Amino acid sequence: MKLRKASLIILILLLILPLMTSCASLTENNTIEEIAPVTFLSLSEGSEGKIKISTLAPPLTHDSKKLVTKEVHMLEEGRKYLSLNYFREYKLGQLRMLFISESLARKGIASIVTSLLLDPETTQRLYLVVVDGNFDEYIMTNIEKQKDLEYFLYRMFKHYENKQQGTMTVINLHRFLQKYHNPLSDPVLPVFEATPDDFKYEGSGLFQKDKMAGKLSLRQDHIFQLLDNVNYIKLLPLPEFSILLGQVRSKVDLHWNRDDNIYAVNVNLYARLVEYQGDRYLGDTNNLMELQSEIENFLKERTTELLQKMQKWDVDPLSMGYVALHPFSKPISGEEWQKTKRSLNYQVKVHLTLNPLPAIPSYHYHR
Repeated sequence: MKLRKASLIILILLLILPLMTSCASLTENNTIEEIAPVTFLSLSEGSEGKIKISTLAPPLTHDSKKLVTKEVHMLEEGRKYLSLNYFREYKLGQLRMLFISESLARKGIASIVTSLLLDPETTQRLYLVVVDGNFDEYIMTNIEKQKDLEYFLYRMFKHYENKQQGTMTVINLHRFLQKYHNPLSDPVLPVFEATPDDFKYEGSGLFQKDKMAGKLSLRQDHIFQLLDNVNYIKLLPLPEFSILLGQVRSKVDLHWNRDDNIYAVNVNLYARLVEYQGDRYLGDTNNLMELQSEIENFLKERTTELLQKMQKWDVDPLSMGYVALHPFSKPISGEEWQKTKRSLNYQVKVHLTLNPLPAIPSYHYHR
């Protein structure tokens, strides 16, 4: 009984001891009136190996805004100095977009990602974007023209992420890290071109782990989306054939023959003919089948070129190494796959199925 009483007294003393001392535990100021929630950060190369970090002040208000910029050695250091230039303390709890210059992305973004992960305020749902051009100049030029410009950009990424239309690549920090730490895959990020008057999607940037190895043009990006997208491409323009396909769904079958080192890629496409401005009368089955065959050969060539380009850049954003992980086959290590993918011989087949066409009047084609 005495032992129980003694233990109880010790416990009470431990609980009240902090209240009796004059030293309080360190707490951060999170009073709403004293903080400024950051919605985006823009990162680019500074002078003497520094990082140039920018954001808007004040964020998320209708007051007159300005771009606040500082050159620092480390990302967290940048937030500290940005706060010193503003009467409120910057907080990353509402950080939703990170815009990284292309030159910085090509040198590697591992240190940037690590800094974000070490900050408990940062959400892994923030969007990562590579920028070709001067993003800060775009912001300064359009900040007065477009109210809530940062929110407008966030809603754009959110929309295309949810709809999964294959219109553009949208990647958040969580998805980037999944591929970054995967020995059988490489990350991919969207690339936007920034000019004083516009901010437009340019294609996908393919990474060799944390360094951008190259970027795909819009035409190449269409093929990439067909191979990678889990849903469908809303619109696929093919100007070479004066045709526009819609709701293009793809089913990709992969097979790797280890003995011959042949990697077979069979792409089955299902699409709807949205618009045709060519000279053939597609109401004729022969004309339609002929056009369909030409499109298949065209997409086959473009797909082969894309796979060879990824092989040249030594990247695997499509996680093609997973085809080797079968229950009845010898497993392959990440290191072994990295060596193997460089010497693969691709064998591509494309089969296109167009939805039944409505009755097409022939007089448009007999003038």
